[in-house]
Amino acid sequence: SVKAEEKGLEFLLAIAPASRLVSADGSAAHVADRYMYYPSVGIVMIVAALVYWLARRFGSKLVLAISLPLLLMVAVFTWERNHEWSDELTLFQTEYNLGNRHFVTLRILISKLWAENQKARIIEVCEENKDRMPLSSIFTNTCASVYVEAGRNQDAIYALEQIAEN
Repeated sequence: SVKAEEKGLEFLLAIAPASRLVSADGSAAHVADRYMYYPSVGIVMIVAALVYWLARRFGSKLVLAISLPLLLMVAVFTWERNHEWSDELTLFQTEYNLGNRHFVTLRILISKLWAENQKARIIEVCEENKDRMPLSSIFTNTCASVYVEAGRNQDAIYALEQIAEN
């Protein structure tokens, strides 16, 4: 009976990625298994299965006594990262600072900075990524607009030429 329950749990864990429990609404079932690679889903499911198994084997009080201090340690380690995800500007600024220079990150960072009227920071980002201007016309157009507002017409012309060449 216990072996049957364990096999049932193994089966449920195996099919979980293909269920709507794990995947987002509107996602195709054939890509749902990719959600398991997200740490916030995959690790939680693994830990839940491990805690369930330990509680059945050693008793829930012992598992609770061990889990609570571990939970507190993990909470301390994730506190800073949670701040980094507190709003979109902080999130994309953190990703940018960590080296993510994908044009989508640049475009979103620039748009968030624009909404916050942080034009000096936009100019810094534009200067640091002049070589990436041909990859994103939205990013480059925003840079050109900020350059015009700052009276940096030569830089604005350069940015507009990058858009035209693209």
